[in-house]
This record gives sequence, structure tokens and C-alpha cells, in this order.
Amino acid sequence: MNDSIIERNALILPFISALAGDPIVWGNNACREGRLRKYLFYEMIVTPSLVRLVREDLEFRSDLETATLWYGNYRSMFLLEGKTNEELEDLYEERGRPLLGWAEWFSRRNLFLKGLSWQKII
Repeated sequence: MNDSIIERNALILPFISALAGDPIVWGNNACREGRLRKYLFYEMIVTPSLVRLVREDLEFRSDLETATLWYGNYRSMFLLEGKTNEELEDLYEERGRPLLGWAEWFSRRNLFLKGLSWQKII
């Protein structure tokens, strides 16, 4: 069996699992569709191995761009707390340090703050 398939099916998503109250693995469709999908961008911020898995997957490009955008704009906070994501660091540098706009900030701020609270950053 392909190692990447095994890795995908074994990767537990800690943030989404905490929200769901049950262990959620990447191979499970619960995080790809429905209500948990909206939290996927923050899961990418806390799970570098997920970023590696979806980096070239067109289905998750938007989620990955959102994760890079939010991580990059709050990068100093993650650095200060020692909770960096080396995969998003690389993407942030490669993509020219995009800036978070007001519309994007207002649309996802509650999800982002929920994630920061879960990580005990705020």
C-alpha cells in the first residue's frame, strides 16, 4: 500500500478533533465536507504534516491559501509563543507575504480566535 495513503488515513487532526469531541483523521470525509470544513484552514496552521499532504492538491488550495494568509499576518504571535509551522513559514516566504484584508478578517475572525484560544495563545 502507498505510504502517503497510510499517512493520510492515520493523520489525526487535533483542532478539528477537539471541536468534534471525537478523533477525526484526515482520511475521514467529515473534515472535507460539511461544518468541519470551515475549520480546515486553522487545522493547517497547527498541523504542518497536513500542509505537506495538501500542498499540491487543488481541492484544498483555497484552504491552504487562507491558512498561509492568516498565519503570515499573525506570524509574530506564533513565533513569540513558540508555535511556528515550518511548512507555512516556507509558503509565506514563497508567496510574497500577502496581507490580510478587512473583509477576510471579518469573515473568519471568530474561527481564528477560537483556534488561538484552543492553542492557549490568547
